[in-house]
Amino acid sequence: MTEPSDRLQAFVDTQGADLFAVLSSRGRELGAGAEDPEGCCYDLMEIAGAMLEIFNEMIPAVLAARDADIDTLQEVWWDIFHEFRNIDYHIHATIYPET
Repeated sequence: MTEPSDRLQAFVDTQGADLFAVLSSRGRELGAGAEDPEGCCYDLMEIAGAMLEIFNEMIPAVLAARDADIDTLQEVWWDIFHEFRNIDYHIHATIYPET
């Protein structure tokens, strides 16, 4: 079974261009942000990249810092929070702009 991070990486590496092609030809029919194929694909790529960073780098950093002083641990934790705010921004920028 393919790991979720592998699927996200595949999207970043190759499937983003394929999705752009689909949205370029059919985006107006799909709606929900798909009528802006470039913006939608950009936002999805940003979301995928942020998720990869959270789960491949940041959560392991929290686990590695579990015995560190609270300021160090909190700094790493806030980095994760910042990435989730970035994801939220990209969800609302193009994909669901009306929400």
